[in-house]
Amino acid sequence: MQAALILAAVTLSTAWLTFRTPAWYAPPRVDAGEHQRLRDGLQTTADEFTQLLLGREPFRLEFAQTTLNEWLAAREHIWPAARRLLPPDWHDPFVRFVPGHIEIAARFVGAPGEPIVSMSLAVSVEGDDVVLRATGCRVGSVPAPLCLVSPWLRRLSPPESEGESRVLRGNVVDGLHIPRRQVWWNGERLFQTRDVRTAAGVIALDIEPLGPKHQRR
Repeated sequence: MQAALILAAVTLSTAWLTFRTPAWYAPPRVDAGEHQRLRDGLQTTADEFTQLLLGREPFRLEFAQTTLNEWLAAREHIWPAARRLLPPDWHDPFVRFVPGHIEIAARFVGAPGEPIVSMSLAVSVEGDDVVLRATGCRVGSVPAPLCLVSPWLRRLSPPESEGESRVLRGNVVDGLHIPRRQVWWNGERLFQTRDVRTAAGVIALDIEPLGPKHQRR
């Protein structure tokens, strides 16, 4: 009898933790009246990046998680193509930056109870790529061993693309690779990401302009 009670208590506690929303998961609710402000902010950021790429000096680009999460919350209203960023079963994405890691979370509506699934991703520069690699996964507040969820996480790989349009390759288990060298769409300017660093609430990218796309170096 005592063993049964202990088992029941453990089962109930695990179930509660599984469906418990992590304290740090707080996706913002963006009213329709805020969409234009966010759209203008995104455009201003793109314009400033374009101007910086016209120069020759390396520069640092910083994003606050509060700004990125507002953009994510309103993504389909300020950038309609962004609806392809997430599979349809994943709702309300949220990003948190901590030293050395990016933590991402979303509500998985494809499972009973719609639990919050989160991952911690280590960020590193490896050769020609910036690499994101999972170091932990949780369902609600319950840690999920990577060895058990790896097959499932590998199925979240981005779709393959060809030529210069390829932005992401791999998966978060073996390493999600983002080429350091990219072409900025506005003016077709080449640039290279020299380093990526995360701190509490902020991500910083050190960028090196490389000139026009068709310029030989």
